[in-house]
Amino acid sequence: MVKYIHGVIRLNKYSNEFKEEAVKRVLSSVPANQVAIEIGVNVSSLYTWKARYLKHPEQPFVDSGKLRDEDAELRRLQRRNEIRLLDKPV
Repeated sequence: MVKYIHGVIRLNKYSNEFKEEAVKRVLSSVPANQVAIEIGVNVSSLYTWKARYLKHPEQPFVDSGKLRDEDAELRRLQRRNEIRLLDKPV
């Protein structure tokens, strides 16, 4: 969420636990608009969090610059294979 404080844009960073609790409230049939108003976030942010939670329930909210565990493992294996291909004699 973007807030303007003294003409400066400030991005709020919400904890993963905060996001997860908000999503769980929506999934338990509390209207998203109501949850968004109660916690002070834009409803579109809440819907984004919900989509991420439903897509990756085991690790829905990954911090900026980090990968989910399975994505990190895939990247590691791809790099290993690239190195092997480079090391092959022609």
